[in-house]
Amino acid sequence: MKARHLMFLLLLAPLIANARNFTPVAGDGQRLEYENGQPVLFIDRPDFAAAITFEPESRKRGWINLGVINRSEATFLVSERSVSARQGTTELRTLTYEDLLKQQKRREMWANIGAGLAASANSYSASQAGHTSYSGTYYGSSSATAYSGGRTAYASGTSSGVYSGSYYDAGAAAQAQAVADQKNRELIAQTQAASADQRASLDARALRANTLDPGESVMGGVMVVLPKKKRGGTEFTVSIRIGDNEEQVRFTESAN
Repeated sequence: MKARHLMFLLLLAPLIANARNFTPVAGDGQRLEYENGQPVLFIDRPDFAAAITFEPESRKRGWINLGVINRSEATFLVSERSVSARQGTTELRTLTYEDLLKQQKRREMWANIGAGLAASANSYSASQAGHTSYSGTYYGSSSATAYSGGRTAYASGTSSGVYSGSYYDAGAAAQAQAVADQKNRELIAQTQAASADQRASLDARALRANTLDPGESVMGGVMVVLPKKKRGGTEFTVSIRIGDNEEQVRFTESAN
C-alpha cells in the first residue's frame, strides 16, 4: 500500500529546461523510488517517515523538498533551520523563508518601479495627443507691364519665407488619455497580480517552523545555492535534523 505517496506527491514538480538536476543517493536505511519519472528518497524510522526530492530552480539554485510524518509519541520541531548542505567541508548557503521573502520584496519593488515608469510614459504620450504642429516654406513671384506716352515699362519681383503654426484637437486628446488610463490600470493590475501569485507560491512551498504532534505531517522546501559544476559530476550532502535524529542525504549530478 502506497498511501504515503499521496502526501508526498506534491513534492514532485516538472524539471526546468537547462537547469542543473541532482539525484539523491540511497544510504543505509534509505531507499530510492520513482514517482512519475522523478527520483524520491524515502526514509523510514521508528519515530518518523520522510521523503526528500530535489527540484531545480536555475543553474545556480535548487529546492530541497522535504516531507515528514511524526510516528513517535512525542512532539518535535521541523523547520528550515533543520536543513543544511555542504560540499566536502565547505558549507553551502541555504535560503530560509525570510531570505526568499526579502528577495521577493525586492522583485516587487523593481516591478513597481518599472510599472510606474511605463505608466508615466503612457501618460506623457497621451498628453501630447491632440497637439498638431505644421510648418513649411513659401515662394512667390510677380510681374507687371505699364504703358505711358508711347513707352512700355516692365517690373517683376519675388518673395519667399517660412511659416508655422499649431492647433489642438480636444477630442483626440481626451480619447488618447482614456486609452492611456486604461493601459495603466491594466499594467498596475497585472503587476499586482503577478506579485500576489509569487507571494502565494512562496508561502505554499517554503518550509517554515512547525511543531508536529504525533501523527502530524509537514511538507516544504529549502532553497540551496548549488556548488560549482565539475568535470566528472558534482555532488553535495544535505543534513536533515528531525527530532533527536539527523539524516545525511547525498545528491549527485551526472556528468555532461
